[in-house]
Amino acid sequence: MLSIQIVNTGLHPDSPVVGSYVYAVFVNTTRIAEGFVASHVRKDGWKALVAKIIDEMPGDLPGESRRWPTEESGQSTQDTSIKVPGRTGERG
Repeated sequence: MLSIQIVNTGLHPDSPVVGSYVYAVFVNTTRIAEGFVASHVRKDGWKALVAKIIDEMPGDLPGESRRWPTEESGQSTQDTSIKVPGRTGERG
């Protein structure tokens, strides 16, 4: 199953205009990509946010992805949660 998680970072709490987001893409429990979208204009909507994420990814093949997890890298491929810098606790 393909799963895409997008979480607001809370970097712009007083701004009704922009938001910044972290995202992670999973196939089952394996994280295949992750990243950060800065200052997305909220009035552009969620489709524009998803389009930014897609445009940021360099390719569809594992060797082309900037953050493709491997066992050799020591990155856990089983962690299905998104870590938001500066935030602690569970997502709400």
